[in-house]
Amino acid sequence: MSQVFTVVFDMDGVVVDTVGHLYKAYLDILTSFGAVGNREEFECLNGARLSEIVSTLVFNHGLAGQEEALRDHFSNRFECLYEDVDLVDGVTDLLAQLRERGMSICLASSAQRKHIDFVLSKFNLTAYFDVIVSGDDVAQAKPNPEIYNLVKNQCKSDVYLVIEDSINGLASAWFAGMVPIYYCPDRVIENNYASYMVSSMALVIPSVLDQQAMIVQRSSRLTIIDSNEEKIPLALSEEVENTWQRALLENPRLFNDDVTMYKSHQVSASGCIEVDVESIEYKHVLHSLLSSGTKNRVPLGVSGIVVDANGDMLIGKRSHCVTEYRSCYEFIPSGGLPANKFGSSAHLDQILVELYEESNVGPDDVGSVHTLGLILDVNNGVMDIAALVTLKSTLTIGPSRNAEYDDINFLTADEVEELIRLNQVVPSVQVLLNLLSTRRRQLVSDTI
Repeated sequence: MSQVFTVVFDMDGVVVDTVGHLYKAYLDILTSFGAVGNREEFECLNGARLSEIVSTLVFNHGLAGQEEALRDHFSNRFECLYEDVDLVDGVTDLLAQLRERGMSICLASSAQRKHIDFVLSKFNLTAYFDVIVSGDDVAQAKPNPEIYNLVKNQCKSDVYLVIEDSINGLASAWFAGMVPIYYCPDRVIENNYASYMVSSMALVIPSVLDQQAMIVQRSSRLTIIDSNEEKIPLALSEEVENTWQRALLENPRLFNDDVTMYKSHQVSASGCIEVDVESIEYKHVLHSLLSSGTKNRVPLGVSGIVVDANGDMLIGKRSHCVTEYRSCYEFIPSGGLPANKFGSSAHLDQILVELYEESNVGPDDVGSVHTLGLILDVNNGVMDIAALVTLKSTLTIGPSRNAEYDDINFLTADEVEELIRLNQVVPSVQVLLNLLSTRRRQLVSDTI
């Protein structure tokens, strides 16, 4: 199953190389007011609206009463900012490759529309963009998600990838439920928003779009909701039944039951991923998978990474009897999410159920369970809620209890990395490791 991807570009620092010019303008203007700027403050203001820049500088540097003068200085510099800028290296090639792949391409910039039109016309880029949203179109600037929510309203897609160079921009995309890609050619600023980091535009396709699995959203909090809106359209019953009967002839073990389907997600102001779902019969999912011209459905499941007291990870070798990824290794547990299960603990409860069913590791062995985020198996079109399970001690795993696996063991991090190097793992293994790495960095920073 293929997903429909939309790639969204910020403009300043992503399409045109304005960051150096903006930083110099920021320093020069503060100097003229007898104040001293710094890189940290500039990064916090990068992507903000002019009114927010002025109010922040007035507060930080004691410039009360000089708001209008500050605004005039910045407005004057902004007016001539784009006359001498150059394109970001590789951005035209990336736009051309995305267009060749038939992907939707959008622009979402806090800049005024007249400046956006000037830049796109100057470099002959206008034809690449299907949707353009400017700072003139929104009431709230980044990091508020309004600008990216407008993109979603105007350009429907399964997955939105956003290329941003500022923390405010990454946060805006993250809150809108998009996949933030941090373009950082010079320096990396630590943040909890980016799903990916690239130092070159040439890396966007191989490092993100060509991957078989993708980190969609990082967060330690998640809840499952049923909004009862925009129900997934179902095919005609006769068509579905004919597909189902043919499938049963090939595999009599198929079982029709209600399954949970991912519809969309967003991030609340408190940072909680809100996943909107719907329950439908499996036969409709199968029909969608097997029929051409039918809108793809995205089943929602769970994937866990289990770590024992030594830091070793529970991994299983998929049986030769399974349909997908035969003889490949994957982290245990994984499985579907039962229908009509809502709330903030439904996915964590199911992780523990799958863990016991697949490995006989029970709740008494578990120290903690934490949400890591959302991941997507791009090849098979399955969205998983990812979680980390830490065990109280080390365990010896007996023979597999599940026909899905030939073998289950705890492996060291080096052993898992070797399996990855040999290309013997399912795609989710690498993204789960990346999520685990992020979780550990956050825990370290929280204790400092």
